Amino acid sequence: MAAQYDLFKSPVAHGEEEDKGLLHARIVNGAKVTGHALLTEIADASSFTLGDLKGMVSAVTGAMARHLAEGDVVELEGLGYLSVSLKSLPTAVRSEVNAANVRFGNVHLRTCGELKKVLSSMRLMRREKSGEKAERLPAERLALALEFIHKQVFMSRMDYQRLVGCNKSMALRDLNFWVEASLLFRYGSGNQIAYFSKDLLTL
Repeated sequence: MAAQYDLFKSPVAHGEEEDKGLLHARIVNGAKVTGHALLTEIADASSFTLGDLKGMVSAVTGAMARHLAEGDVVELEGLGYLSVSLKSLPTAVRSEVNAANVRFGNVHLRTCGELKKVLSSMRLMRREKSGEKAERLPAERLALALEFIHKQVFMSRMDYQRLVGCNKSMALRDLNFWVEASLLFRYGSGNQIAYFSKDLLTL
């Protein structure tokens, strides 16, 4: 599934003509992914239970908060570095700044190069204008699935959801239909199901 963007005009300085504002691309935020939804997605694609993952997140969050409260910088491999900033009243007199008027400001995340490298190859598509919404037809969804399988050898249900931008129930409906029609073949069980194409199985 590709992220969507749209074009916006850069702010025009006072006194300049409005049409001189240059266009720039800006990401169009998609659906809000809650922590529960994210953990459910991970549980579906792994051997961890939802309870296991919630326990891990709680433990990691508690440990991070403890270290940040002690002034440490916390590194999360593959994500980046977390640190704390402070707030205090502006003053030119050093003696006026003390523990009574210095307080917590915010938590800052400095992303690592590994994450930026992964996101540098993100797929992008221009947002469709209102009235142009066109849900992919079943034949188009099947063509995308077969193209993915021919490149990656097999496809999971989560791969298909991301590929066509659909929910779990629609993905299962499509995949089960194509398996019954012998257009795709299913192997495995539970969270370890993989889908193959007929062409690859006959090679």
